[in-house]
Amino acid sequence: MSYCVNCGVELEKSLEICPLCRTEVVNPREPVRSDVIRPYSRHLDKVARKVQRRTVAGVFTVLLTLAGGICVITDGVYGGGLTWSLYVLASILLAMLVVVLPVYPLNWHPLFFVVIDCLALTLFMYVLNELVGGAQWFSTLALPLILLIMAVGAINVSVIDSGKLTKLLIAACIVGSMGVCTLGVEIVIDLYLSADVGLSWSWLVFAPCVAIAAILIIMDSNKRVKNLMRRRLHY
Repeated sequence: MSYCVNCGVELEKSLEICPLCRTEVVNPREPVRSDVIRPYSRHLDKVARKVQRRTVAGVFTVLLTLAGGICVITDGVYGGGLTWSLYVLASILLAMLVVVLPVYPLNWHPLFFVVIDCLALTLFMYVLNELVGGAQWFSTLALPLILLIMAVGAINVSVIDSGKLTKLLIAACIVGSMGVCTLGVEIVIDLYLSADVGLSWSWLVFAPCVAIAAILIIMDSNKRVKNLMRRRLHY
């Protein structure tokens, strides 16, 4: 019989994690047996994980909401109106959409989260542009960069979610897209600053990324190397 190394509760042979504290069961002398009748349904494990994620997300939501409310009240009472608190509210909204929302147990497609994150970042940049006043960098600099990042992120998420490529090819796609994204970033910045494209520093990132991607593709095509990496990296 195994016992939890964290809380000491007695564990059945079919359990992979402790049902009380969620600690992984580790007992080399008595490994987990899948053929033994479980004391409860596997569905309860999924429910427990969802409840745990929902609780964490709820706590963060409450804390961020309280922080925003305190800033608004303080700014209104001592500042006579909403001034600096608008920056805080925009930052909290961005954090809730980008960080807190994915924590909730939602069965949404990963592409949806990419779009939500980019829309949240777009709204945040637009609010900053309006609050600063006089600056015209949103439509000519921030928005093109956000669209570029969204396109690269959507491509990578689609490649990973398709399940058709090996891990090495997925890594090659991600690294290669990072190099292409760097070129795009410099192009957008050059057009914003001088309306003239002159690629310089982005090549220092693009060239190594392409080289690494090519190496990963070659390694994926070599079965002997792939088997050696599986044994070394345990994947």
